Amino acid sequence: MALFLLIVAYVTNELKTDRFHANYHQIYRLEVSEFVNTPSIASSFLATALPEALEVCRINREGRSVLTQVGDKQMRIDELLLADSSFFSIFSFDLIHGDAATALSNPLSIVISESEADKLFGDQHPIGQTLKLNNRLNFVVSGVMADFPANSILKATAVIPFHALVQLRGDPDILSDWNNWNYHTYVLLPRAHDLAAINKKLSEGMDRIAGETFGFPPEVKLGFFLRPFSDIYFARIPNDSLDKGNMTFILIFMAIGLFILIIAVINFINLSTAMAFRRAREVGLKKVLGSSRGMLMRQYLTESILVCLAALIIALVLVEILLPGFNKLTESNLAYKLAEVPLLIVMALAFALVVGMLAGLYPAFYLTRFEPAAVLKGEVTKGKKASRLRKTLIVFQFAVSIAIILCTIVIFSQMSFMRHKDLGFDHQNIIYFSGSGEIPRNYEAFKNELKQIPGVEYVAISGGLPGYVGMNWGRMVDTVERRIDALVVDPEFLDVYGLKITRGRNFDPRMGTDINNTFILNETAVRQFQLEDPVGVRFANGTVIGVIDDFSYVSVHHPIGPLVLAWMPEWSHFINVKISPHNTKQTLDEIGRVWHSFAPDFPFNYRFIDDAIGRLYQKEERLAKIFLFFSLLAIFVACLGLSGLALFTAQQRTKELSIRKVLGATANGLVLLLTGDFLRWVLLANLFALPLAWYAMNRWLENFAFRISVQWWMLAASALIALTIALVTISVQAFRAAMANPADALKYE
Repeated sequence: MALFLLIVAYVTNELKTDRFHANYHQIYRLEVSEFVNTPSIASSFLATALPEALEVCRINREGRSVLTQVGDKQMRIDELLLADSSFFSIFSFDLIHGDAATALSNPLSIVISESEADKLFGDQHPIGQTLKLNNRLNFVVSGVMADFPANSILKATAVIPFHALVQLRGDPDILSDWNNWNYHTYVLLPRAHDLAAINKKLSEGMDRIAGETFGFPPEVKLGFFLRPFSDIYFARIPNDSLDKGNMTFILIFMAIGLFILIIAVINFINLSTAMAFRRAREVGLKKVLGSSRGMLMRQYLTESILVCLAALIIALVLVEILLPGFNKLTESNLAYKLAEVPLLIVMALAFALVVGMLAGLYPAFYLTRFEPAAVLKGEVTKGKKASRLRKTLIVFQFAVSIAIILCTIVIFSQMSFMRHKDLGFDHQNIIYFSGSGEIPRNYEAFKNELKQIPGVEYVAISGGLPGYVGMNWGRMVDTVERRIDALVVDPEFLDVYGLKITRGRNFDPRMGTDINNTFILNETAVRQFQLEDPVGVRFANGTVIGVIDDFSYVSVHHPIGPLVLAWMPEWSHFINVKISPHNTKQTLDEIGRVWHSFAPDFPFNYRFIDDAIGRLYQKEERLAKIFLFFSLLAIFVACLGLSGLALFTAQQRTKELSIRKVLGATANGLVLLLTGDFLRWVLLANLFALPLAWYAMNRWLENFAFRISVQWWMLAASALIALTIALVTISVQAFRAAMANPADALKYE
C-alpha cells in the first residue's frame, strides 16, 4: 500500500503539471509547422488576424545566467524570463507585492521571486529597489512573485518586460524583425471557443498579413496554428526548450503500482486459500451450530478489511518515512497531508475498504463453501479447485515480474545507448561560458590571450550550443521560403567540436565579406531542400559556401533536421574552449586568470559541454532509476508470496518427504521434487509475459528518433533472471524441508 500510494502521488503530480493556472484550458501557444518559436512581430499579426484573442504574450527565456548587483552584493539569476505585461493575466503566478496589471509596464522594471528577494534584500522591502543586470542596465523592482511551483513547465526567478530586449540587445528593430524566430507566443482565448475554426481563421489571416507586410507570394503558406498549453508537457516537439514529461513512463509507473498492489492481493488470496484447511473445522462447527453462509462471509470479509485498515495505518506511517528519500529520488516536492484535506482521509479509507474487499472476497467464498460433514471427515483438502487457482495466480504474478524485468533491461539499454551514442561531434574536454565585462567588446584580444595558454587548443564563440540549438529562421533558399534551424558560430567553432566540411569551405577570417553574408548547411538541409549543388546557392541575403556532416544539434529524442551555420558576431555570446585532457586544473586556473583581467567584476563560471548534454537526458535517467526501484520492489513482493506458498507446500508434504527420505531419497532429490512443480508455472508465465512486454517496449522506443531494438538476448535474460529468482526463493524453503529430521514428522504415527 505504501509503495502504491507513493506511485499515485508521483503520477498525480506529473498529470497536474500546470493545472494550477486558472485559465489552463484557455491558454494556447502559437506555433508554425513543426517549430515552436515565432518572430516577435507575430504577436501583433496575431492580434489583427484573431481579434477574439483576449490576451497575447511573448516570452523569451534568457539562455545564460545574468549577473545581478545590489550595492556591493553580486549574485546570478539563472532563470530570467522576458515577457509582455499580459504575462500575469494569462498565467496564474501570484504576486506577493506589486500590481500584476502594471508590474511589467515599464521597460526597465523587474519582478523577482520571493526566494530571490530574500537572497538579495533580506529583511528590506524590495519594491522600488534597483538591480543592475550585467553591470549595464538598472532595473527597478516592481513586484515580488511567489516561487513558481515545481510542476510548472515555465521556470523563472525573475521576469523583465519583453520590450527590454531593445536595450539588452542594442537593436531598435528587434521587436519588428520577421527573420529571427526565437520567441514563444502565448494566447488566451475565450472560455467557449472552436479550436478547429480558430486555427483555420488564424492560418489564413497570418498568411495574408505576412504576405502584405513582407511581399510573400500568395502560394507561400506559413502554417501557423495554436497548440493547447495542456498538450505541451507530454508532447515530443523538436527544439522545445521547456521541460517535458513522458506519458509512456507515467503509464508504466501506474501499471507497476497497480501490479504491486495486485501481487499483494494475490499473495493474500493464495495464502488464505492454502491455509483454508486450518479453518475448515471452524467453518464446519459454526455451520453445525447454525451460522449461515452469509454470516460467515461477512465475518471473513470483515477480517480482511480490518487487516487492510491496519495495513493502511502502517502504510501511511511508511509513506511519511519514505517520502523525503522518494522526493530526493524523483526531484519532486510531494506531500501527503491527510489532516489538512478531509477528502484524502475519505479516499484513504475507501482505498483500504476496496483492497480489503478484493483481497477477502475469494477466500470468503471458498471457506464458506465447505460442507460440515466433509470437513469433519477431513476431506476438505481433497478438491483441486483451490490448487488450480493458486497455480493460475502464480502464473499471473510471475508473468508480471518477467514483464517488469524485460522492461527494466530495455529501458536501461536505451539509456546507455543515449549516453554513448556518437553524436557526430567531439564533446570531450570542452568548456563553455558567457562573455561578460569587457569581453564582448574585446573578444579577439580575449581569445588571443586564451590561446597563449599551453592547455588551450581552440576557442570559438557561438549563439547556441550543440544539443541546445533553439533558434530557427524563415529564409529564402534560392526562390523558396524555407524553415530551418540556425546556429550562429565563428570559423573556429568547427575545430572546437570536430565538425567536418564535406563540400565547399569553412568561414574564413581573412575574408571580411563572410560575416553575415555566407552560410554553411548540414547534409539533411541539402537533402530536404533537394539542392544538387548547394555551394553557391543563394540563401537569404547571402550565399552557401559549404556543407557539413550531420550532427545531433538537439537531443536524440528527435531526428536531425535541416540546420544552417551563420557567422554573426553580434548574435554570439557563448565562448567555447577546447582544452587538453592533461593538466586540466592548471589550464582552467589560467583561463580564470585571463577572464578576471578582462572582467574583474564578474565571477568566472564555466561548465563542461558533457554536463550540458547529460542534462538533456536527466529526466529519463531519473525516471529509469525510479522504475528500477519500484521494479525491484514489485519482484520482491512477488517473491514474498512465492516463498510463503513454498513454505506452506513443504509443510503440507512434511510426512511424504519424511517417508521418501526414510526410503532413500536424497536431499537434492527432494529439493528438485518441491521446486519442479513451481518452476513449470514460472516457465508458463514466460509464454504470456514476453510477447506483451516486447510489444510494450517497442511502443515506448518509438519516443526516440535514435533507439535500440529489443534483442533476443533481452528476452532470454528476462526469462533466466525470473527463473533464477523463483528457484532461489523456492529452494530456500525446499532445502529446509529436505534437511528436516524424518523422525520428528513420523514419531506420532
